[in-house]
Amino acid sequence: MTINLVPVDDPRTKIEVHLPYRQKNGHVKDVEFFLPKMDYIDRDVMDDYRKWVRKTREERDAARKTALEQIRSGKPDVELPEPLGDLETLSELCRRLVPDVWDKYLAEQANGVKIQLFSEWTEQSKVKVGESSASSTSSDAKE
Repeated sequence: MTINLVPVDDPRTKIEVHLPYRQKNGHVKDVEFFLPKMDYIDRDVMDDYRKWVRKTREERDAARKTALEQIRSGKPDVELPEPLGDLETLSELCRRLVPDVWDKYLAEQANGVKIQLFSEWTEQSKVKVGESSASSTSSDAKE
């Protein structure tokens, strides 16, 4: 499977994603959507996302601490909750940015597809030599 990320309109601020999606009838559909480059994500979305990360991390840490205490007290059948990972956090961010696309196409994709998408997205979001950072053109991102 090939995921193409194509700079569009203003390639400094967003990218276009073409994701092959196999429909239930077996046909492959090219799903197109836009993701902002990482530095150009709306501030309100990022604030909400950061709150989610903080809250989720605190909940997991508390659950892990409780589980470790139970294991140390002789309950070996207790499962440790997984720590918050990159795949989960980037999935949550993507879900917030393109909820309709996420719910309809991306949520059910295999982790390998999501990892490839997120890898390409973060790579395309990097500021390249000769480009200015988002802070110097942040007013462009609100258009």
